[in-house]
Formats: sequence, C-alpha cells, structure tokens
Amino acid sequence: MTMKILGSKIKHYRRDLGLSQKELAEGVCTQATISLIEKQNKVPSIRILLSICERLNIELDDIMDSERNETKTSLSQTRELVIRGDFEAALTLINQLNVNEILDMVQLKQYYTIKGIIQLLRDQNPDKAIFSFNQTLSHYTPTTSIYDLEAVAGLVLAYIDKNDLEDALSYVKQLQKMLSNHTETYQLDNDTKIFVDYAMGIALFKAGRKHDAIKYIDQGIEIAKAKQTLVFLAIFYGLNAFCDDITAAKNKMIACALAEIVHLDLAKLLFSQELEIKKWVKFA
Repeated sequence: MTMKILGSKIKHYRRDLGLSQKELAEGVCTQATISLIEKQNKVPSIRILLSICERLNIELDDIMDSERNETKTSLSQTRELVIRGDFEAALTLINQLNVNEILDMVQLKQYYTIKGIIQLLRDQNPDKAIFSFNQTLSHYTPTTSIYDLEAVAGLVLAYIDKNDLEDALSYVKQLQKMLSNHTETYQLDNDTKIFVDYAMGIALFKAGRKHDAIKYIDQGIEIAKAKQTLVFLAIFYGLNAFCDDITAAKNKMIACALAEIVHLDLAKLLFSQELEIKKWVKFA
C-alpha cells in the first residue's frame, strides 16, 4: 500500500505538546528521521509511525494525506446510506469515487463491498455483486477485516438470489468460521452485524433451519431498532414471519407497514416468492 503522510501535521502536533524533535524521537527513532518526516514527508516504518502517533496522542488518520481522509469520509457516508436503505443516494456518492485512486487496501475492500451490496440489493444483479465481493476478498491485508466478512455475507445472499442454495451454504460455513475467530482479529460494528444477520437469517431459513435462523433475526431486529433503519426492520420482521408461526400474523403486518413507508419491494429483499408477499399485504 502506498501511504502518504503530511510532515507538517506531525510538526504541528509536536509543537502543540511542547516537544522537541529529539524528545519526540526518544526511544522511537533518530532525530534525523523525525526531521525527514517533517520536512520531506518521508514515510518511516509503520512501527515508528504508530509510536509517533501514540506519543502525540493522535490517530494515524490525523496525519494522513487529506485525499485519503476524504475517501474515508465518503465511504463511511455511503455505508451509512446503504444501512438506511437509501440505495440511490449511496450509488450517487460511490460513483463519485475513482477506484484507481484508492491506494489503501482496507478502503478498497470497503469500496468493493459497498459496490457489491448496491448491485445486489438495488440492481438485483447477483453476478455483478459476486464479482465485486470477490474483488474485496482478493485484496490482501495482513489481517481479516470487517469488509471481508461483509463480502462473504454478500456472497451468501447473491447465491441465494441465484437459487443456488448449495453454494450459499458453503459460504455460510466460511462466514461462521470467520465469526468464531473475530474476537481475536477484529471487532464487529453494528453495520457489519446487521448485514451478517441478514445473510445468516435468510440462508438458514432457506435451508429449513428456522430455529437457528431466529437467533440472527432477533439480533437483527434489535440492531435495526438501534440504528433506526426501517428498511432492515421490515426485512427482519418479514423473516421473523417466515420462521415464527406464533408471531407470524403480527410480524407480517409490521413488515408490510414498514415496507410501505419506505417504498420497499419486500419480496425482492427477502428473496421470496412475490405471490406469498402479496398474500401478506391482503392479510394485513
């Protein structure tokens, strides 16, 4: 990965703390290295850079080139739009990014994952989505990222959309393995959890494992409530109606009401028979 830093920012933070170059360098690197970083934007080893940031009490992003930070902000905003179900706005924003200018591998993973989700949920194009999710997985980073996990969840959904349950369940196994290891390598945020719960809930329901699906669906409902995303609330209540006979009637009504509010094609996002959903609407 090509990394660009702004030495002037390091100098600014150093002076704010009243540190000399020698004091900042102590136990980390040579004073000459600090001088080169500040004057010529020389990029040291990642160990030295992280130690400098720790001593200055700043984040790595605080000294990165602003273009990288702008990309990070755009990707974060696009991801939030996807979670809210505003796929049109998400598409507009991500199309403003030039993938060839994204040099950070983690950001590339995030870009392709978001692209794949939009292609799957907005465009209903599982083949293009599969290509994008595989692009996410093909870009190497030393450790597994949350975007790798989201990409595998996306592959689960894409193969379900293609009516290929066998391949979908093979990715469910991979996803479960990644989830079992996540505490050792990365922390899941609610955005990742909601997408994983969506994939696992759908796949396990399609496989006839309703009892196992309910765990993910119930968790998805709670996260969707916390995130105040009506789109995913409609999806999870719809899934719950398929899996829980006791509360099915109530959940059908809730899912249909939420879908109407956000103009959601519930059948497409539940990968379900359209006629079945039409019965729900009549029932509600």
